[in-house]
Amino acid sequence: MKPTAKKELILNRIFFLSNKIQMLGDAQDAGLTIKQVQLMEAVREQEPVLPNLSQLAMRVGSSRQNVKKMALLLEKQGLLLFIKDVNDARALRISLTEKGTSSLNLRKARNKPFFSQLFDGFDEKQLKSLTRLLGRLLKNITAMTPDTDSTEAV
Repeated sequence: MKPTAKKELILNRIFFLSNKIQMLGDAQDAGLTIKQVQLMEAVREQEPVLPNLSQLAMRVGSSRQNVKKMALLLEKQGLLLFIKDVNDARALRISLTEKGTSSLNLRKARNKPFFSQLFDGFDEKQLKSLTRLLGRLLKNITAMTPDTDSTEAV
């Protein structure tokens, strides 16, 4: 197989795996999608600093508009709060509510068997290698996207 064909196959498999993982992850909990959990986790990782929508978008690798839609939905569910920035009234900061923290902790506990099954058969060396290879791919993607800060990427 030619190198270009291998690269196309790898990209196709990444998209396929991403879609399958999302479907399986969403099935873990009827209340929260895997992307919503990822967004809530990004908010929690920033504590005690409250991130804004742009920071969250960069952190989860999505557009600001998609993050805002998701955050508004989570706000309606009582899981997130929009808070006006004290220094800039136009800017909105995002915070987890107590219910959001509780839901996130419960979901993470439920995810343990999911992750165990997802990575069944991988030893530490393979996981380390996969992490390194995906990190390299992320570095290349970041270099192709000048407006992205690689330190914010997952």
